[in-house]
Amino acid sequence: MLPETDGLTWGVKDSFREYVTGVSDGAVILEGVNQDDSGRFRFPLADATEFDVESGRGRLRFSGSVQFSAYRGILLVRIREPWITVDEDGGVLSIMHPAYREQTSERSEIATFEPPARSTPERASWSVSSLRLTYDGCRALGEVYPVGTEADPFDFGVVRSPAHPSPDRRVG
Repeated sequence: MLPETDGLTWGVKDSFREYVTGVSDGAVILEGVNQDDSGRFRFPLADATEFDVESGRGRLRFSGSVQFSAYRGILLVRIREPWITVDEDGGVLSIMHPAYREQTSERSEIATFEPPARSTPERASWSVSSLRLTYDGCRALGEVYPVGTEADPFDFGVVRSPAHPSPDRRVG
């Protein structure tokens, strides 16, 4: 399902979400992110100034965080401020480095993907059906998955409207 508004919609990894929420003290904490009925998280668009809507290439920055915790904090996974970087060969999904509690410029490239499929022109939206975890992605999810494991697919978009004909804007 393609996004109706600017943002990134991603479930991270279905089996991981189910595992965490199945633990007696398991929790998913959202900051600036919404979760839909299917369990996918909606990260708002923060910056599209480095992204070319016509080519579908460049970098989109999203805000918000999802934190998974269980076993009194022994399992603690943070997905914060995801960025998508796309070029002609494919793309990379990165997050703020999970080891840092506070704001940092350190990022971890947690997954790679083939060039995304574009939707209709009036909705500058893309779908990524095959997202593969990198070494850093496996580490970020608690080192329970091998490199190359498929994560949940995701959708992202920059909505075109008369009020916002171009994504060349910074939000927040």
